[in-house]
Amino acid sequence: MGGKNETVICGLRFHENNGNVHIHDDAKQFKYEAPVEEFKEDVQDAFDTLMEKEGIVKITGMKDDFYIMKQGRNISVFLMGNDSIKKKLQSFIRNF
Repeated sequence: MGGKNETVICGLRFHENNGNVHIHDDAKQFKYEAPVEEFKEDVQDAFDTLMEKEGIVKITGMKDDFYIMKQGRNISVFLMGNDSIKKKLQSFIRNF
């Protein structure tokens, strides 16, 4: 469906196309894109940052952003767009 070396990790579809890494969250219609070498460096930096502690590292893409999260011994990844859910969440909690 995408470029070469397509694989799925945590429900995200990863592949390389024309020198760029593409990551797709097809269900949410998010797409991260960055040059391969930049992506490799950013991921290694994120792993180095998260080696000793829990947290989230944001890796900025051309459109949407890629996040690597460490909780305990587990590493997870996800994509996020730039839309805020603050008003929707505030509206939801007011209903209690």
